[in-house]
Amino acid sequence: MINNSIIKAERPTAPTSRDALLPVKDLGRQLNKSPRTLDNWRTAGKGPRFIKTGPRGVLYQWGDVLDWLDGRKVSSTSEEVAA
Repeated sequence: MINNSIIKAERPTAPTSRDALLPVKDLGRQLNKSPRTLDNWRTAGKGPRFIKTGPRGVLYQWGDVLDWLDGRKVSSTSEEVAA
């Protein structure tokens, strides 16, 4: 018998401090986006601000992510969202 139920991974609890630093993988889980999508956003200059910790290291400050999300709020599907 085939089980038709869909199992979804639970989204981790959001950080409680705006100063919290999240690695790419953790932010991807919060936003339900792949690390590759976040990489593409950084390359294109889109997405939340980030901190470079080395040639390949990236962290996101939770407060910057919240600010970015707040800037994407719209009231209508016809509204444009800033990049």
